Amino acid sequence: DDWLSALREDQFVETLPLLRRTFGAFESGERRAIGRAVRDSGAVATRTADEDGGFDLTRGRVALRAAAAILGVPV
Repeated sequence: DDWLSALREDQFVETLPLLRRTFGAFESGERRAIGRAVRDSGAVATRTADEDGGFDLTRGRVALRAAAAILGVPV
């Protein structure tokens, strides 16, 4: 939630189709389980993207590890 709300408007708009396709492919029960897993994972220290509009790679790695754990994919 914090990561998504920290995106600039153009970054958010570019991300929406990917999020929609990704979560739209799951059954409703799976989406609920993913939502619970994200909700229950606890807070993570966050930073905003750097001033030149780049992405925070440290935060990205945390997100990828979390997504892999939720999906049961080894990292």
